[in-house]
Amino acid sequence: MRGMRRESSGVTLTELLVVILIITGCGLALGPFVRKARERAYTAACANNLRKISLALHKYAKDHDGAFPAVSNLTEFVGSLADPNTLYAEDLSIFICPNTGHKKAFPGDMANSPVDYMYSSGLRVDSPPNLPIAADKVKGPGLTKGDNHGLNGINVLYVNGDVKRLTVVPGGEWIKE
Repeated sequence: MRGMRRESSGVTLTELLVVILIITGCGLALGPFVRKARERAYTAACANNLRKISLALHKYAKDHDGAFPAVSNLTEFVGSLADPNTLYAEDLSIFICPNTGHKKAFPGDMANSPVDYMYSSGLRVDSPPNLPIAADKVKGPGLTKGDNHGLNGINVLYVNGDVKRLTVVPGGEWIKE
């Protein structure tokens, strides 16, 4: 049986290339869906952060005659809620929107801690419940591509603890820095 060829059970280079092309094509076709799903997940995580900030604000107000922190900048805002002596907010990561890629700071380094939310100072627990008290940080009066969630909207926390998604930036005097 010297003249017979043995059949190979391996894969040819052509077959391998076809499989790689098919997988690449599927990956490219699914890319926009994956990006949208990721953005929805980041938006939900961001809204959850605002709910945790609401809990910290209400704990603070309970100890301060119903007043939320009266601050002039975001470092003071974080400091009033995440002070190691009071710990209204136990985790500094709640001040970071997952869509920005910022890293949370250490408790002793709050001055260098990025804060991805803006805050409306001077409100109280008995303020009208539909007043916004915190929201995703925006750079200007309207939404831009450089904001936490780009042009896709903004999460807003209200005095009563509700978090809603808006497509416009609510009016008011916001502390952004």
